[in-house]
Amino acid sequence: MKRKILVIITFIIAAHVALITGLLIIFFNSNYYYQRKLVKAIYEKDIVEVQRIIEKKPSCINTYPTVTSSRLLDILVEERARYPLNQACGGRNIEIIELLIDNGADVNCNDGLTPLSVAYSIKAPTWYEVSQILIEHGASLDYTTEYSGGKSAILMDIVDRGYGVYLPGYRPESKEEEERVIESFNYALENCDHSKVDWMRVLKCSVSNDRLEIVKILLDQKYCDVNDTSGGMTALMFAAKNSTLEMVQLLLDYGADKSIKYDEKTAYDYAVHYNKDQPNKEEIIALLEY
Repeated sequence: MKRKILVIITFIIAAHVALITGLLIIFFNSNYYYQRKLVKAIYEKDIVEVQRIIEKKPSCINTYPTVTSSRLLDILVEERARYPLNQACGGRNIEIIELLIDNGADVNCNDGLTPLSVAYSIKAPTWYEVSQILIEHGASLDYTTEYSGGKSAILMDIVDRGYGVYLPGYRPESKEEEERVIESFNYALENCDHSKVDWMRVLKCSVSNDRLEIVKILLDQKYCDVNDTSGGMTALMFAAKNSTLEMVQLLLDYGADKSIKYDEKTAYDYAVHYNKDQPNKEEIIALLEY
C-alpha cells in the first residue's frame, strides 16, 4: 500500500515537474519573451543583439508588448510597455529603425502611441528624418493615440515642442527646425482625413506651443473660429495663460474677443493669474484690459 502511494506521489511530482518545465520552455521560446529582449536591446542601442534576436525569433517584432494592460505594467514596473519600433523611434536610432522596418515591423503599431506619434512628440534632432522614413513605408497620417480623445493626433503632435521643453538645458528650435515643423504640418494638413480632426484642439495646442505661422494657417484657411468656446477656454485664454505677447497680439488681430468668459474668467484674468515666467507679462495684461 505504501509503495503504491509512493508511486502515485512520484508520478504527481514528475507530472508537475514536466508541466512546469514545459511551461518554461514555452515561455522562453515565446514571442513575448523575445519581444522584451528585443526592446531592451533597442533601448541599449545594441544593433548586433537586435539583429541576433530578429534572426532567432522574427515573429516577435510585432508582438504586443505585454500580457497585461500597458497602464498596469507602467504602474507595476515603472516602465512603459512599447512595441519594438516605438522604442526605436523613441531612441532616435535610424539604423535600428530601418532594420526593424526591413524585417517587417508594423509602422502603424499602436500601444497608446504609434511610431509616427513618438517621432513627432519627442522632437529629437532626427525627428524629421524618422518621420519621413515612416511615411515612406506606409505610416498612416490618421492615427489616434491615448491622448487624442479618439480624434486624429498628427497635427497636435507636429506642433508640440516635445517632451524636453520644460527640462533644464532645453535648446530652442532653430529656424531650419521651425521650417520643418511648418512643412510637416502643411503636408499632414493636405493628406490627413479632416473629418477626424478636432480643429479647436489643434488651434489651442498651436497657441500653447507658440506656433505663430501655424495659427495663421488655421485661421486664414478658416479651419477654426478664433472665438470658438465649444471646448471651454478660447484660444486667447490659452495664449494669455501660457504663450507670448506676439501670440496674444496675433489672436487679437484676427478678432479674438477679450470679453468672453470661461469659469467666470476672461483672458485678462488668465494673464494676471498665470504666465508667471513670461517676460512680457505686464504687456500682455495691458493688451487684454478692456
